[in-house]
Amino acid sequence: SIVVLPFTNLSSDPEQEYFSDGMMEEILNHLVKIEDLQVISRTTSMQLRGSSKSIHEITDELNVATALEGSVRKDGNKVRITVQLIRGDTDMHLWSEIYDRELTDIFEVQSDVAKQIASALGVVIAPTEEASIDKIPTTDIAAYDLYIRARHERNLYWVTFDKQHIKTSEDLINKALKIDPEYLMALAEKGAYFIDDNNHDSAKLYADRIIDLDPDFNRGYGLRGYYYRAKGDRDLSIENFLKAINLPPKDEAWFWYHTELGRAYSWEPIKALSYFQKGLKKNDEHLQGGEYFWIALTFQGIGDYEKAEKYCRMAAESACFGIGELPNIYINQGKFKEAHQFADSTCQSRDCLRECSRSLFRASLFLDRFEQAEQYFNQWNTMEQDFAPYERLVNAEIGYVYHRLGRTEEAEKVFAAEIQRLESELNANSIASLFALARLFAFTGNHEKAIKYLTSFADKRPFGTYSDTILIDPLFESLRDDPKVKAIVRQAQEKRAAIRAQVRQMEERGELTL
Repeated sequence: SIVVLPFTNLSSDPEQEYFSDGMMEEILNHLVKIEDLQVISRTTSMQLRGSSKSIHEITDELNVATALEGSVRKDGNKVRITVQLIRGDTDMHLWSEIYDRELTDIFEVQSDVAKQIASALGVVIAPTEEASIDKIPTTDIAAYDLYIRARHERNLYWVTFDKQHIKTSEDLINKALKIDPEYLMALAEKGAYFIDDNNHDSAKLYADRIIDLDPDFNRGYGLRGYYYRAKGDRDLSIENFLKAINLPPKDEAWFWYHTELGRAYSWEPIKALSYFQKGLKKNDEHLQGGEYFWIALTFQGIGDYEKAEKYCRMAAESACFGIGELPNIYINQGKFKEAHQFADSTCQSRDCLRECSRSLFRASLFLDRFEQAEQYFNQWNTMEQDFAPYERLVNAEIGYVYHRLGRTEEAEKVFAAEIQRLESELNANSIASLFALARLFAFTGNHEKAIKYLTSFADKRPFGTYSDTILIDPLFESLRDDPKVKAIVRQAQEKRAAIRAQVRQMEERGELTL
């Protein structure tokens, strides 16, 4: 096990820090490819820049055996890289080396460092891992320099959330691709920008280009996986992510693909948790926020609210969507005051206005504070578009708020518009729309349609939080005692209990260790 500490920039120009960071990151990525080596994430490593802690203190806190220190001095086309592998408990140097090379030899140095570390630690590198480590990403060092500058800018974005870093990063990638149009990692980075911008058709073009150039490189299939997920084609998304995890390189993206498979298998929780477990193993912390969120949703779906709360709190430490979901977890348990208290206290110190407004709206509604709920809705309604599942919740619930405030005509207009919108979504095979329609028809008195949609939904989703929602949701109050609805709730609860028992057995056998 190892932590790769931030390399020191010894160049005369402090602007060369991107190069020392790039060297550290590339060596770390090579080490991640080795199955038998536990590597602390880049995000954790970078937090140690300038730390006054000793190697012993750092390795002890991170629970790893060794640390790699390094420095880089770049002068024109020449570079000196000094590295030393240190045992944490004794401060003994296990291996060290000074590389005085031309810039064109930089890839050979990165590969050699990874192999020497593995050798010093007695770790065997599999042939496929060695081939991935030895693979030269580009034949043009200028393109490589632009690429690591771009990665440096992208990493700065995750620290500052200043979107200018993303723009600068993309400009640098474009320059790199002008020099080397077949630079696979740069093509993958460009495709990722399009995914982030929801320009999925353009991302698909880059995915196809990568696969044409190298069908044994996983990034193209990964981009296709994201593309098909966005298009709602679950089967093709899974097919491509499965291809991606069976191909090199086994770097940070390889772990992201496991997380995406966990999301895709959200209605097969045992399989989902197994993929999440793999994805969580070596992922960066800013990405783990999203993974913790999906793990929380999985546990919430099977009714394990203790674990759902735990992972959602972990997500909330770095991601607004964690803050937005934890109140829902409380609400589904009937803990309405806790939902409001968490949202109110957290939102005073975090800039997550959309999620906070939505959470406070829902908590206020369930506490029968309807005037307050409307104020939070109006605030939420001015924000950028929310995620579809949350919009379905809120759009129905504001109609209920208007009804309780005595504004019947406004309520009826909201319900009619939402029913029309949701019924149009059924053509796109939107399963979630079935449950949303059941809620609305239950409240507006069309019980026959409500039960029809609820039955259809339950047939496709035999378990989930809906069995708790029905028991506490005021929109379902008139149908709560219906025998058919009771049977749907009972069957879903029994299914959830069986899955929880299976998960516990896996944990006891050590097969699931999130």
